[in-house]
Amino acid sequence: MFAQNRPHWPAPIHDLLVRTGGSIVFHGHDHLYVQRERDGIIYQLVPQPGHARFDNTRSAAEYGYK
Repeated sequence: MFAQNRPHWPAPIHDLLVRTGGSIVFHGHDHLYVQRERDGIIYQLVPQPGHARFDNTRSAAEYGYK
């Protein structure tokens, strides 16, 4: 499915990070803090700094995070 949806990409981003020694990915927009690790790579989700939900982890379910 990856090749079908992204025909000009050489590989999924995670695979490229593993191959090239990447260690962290920052992602924003979902208005909460979430951190996960896969294959030694940290995926860190960060919200807008002034957003009031900084301590509300139950909101992760609203965005589909498990």
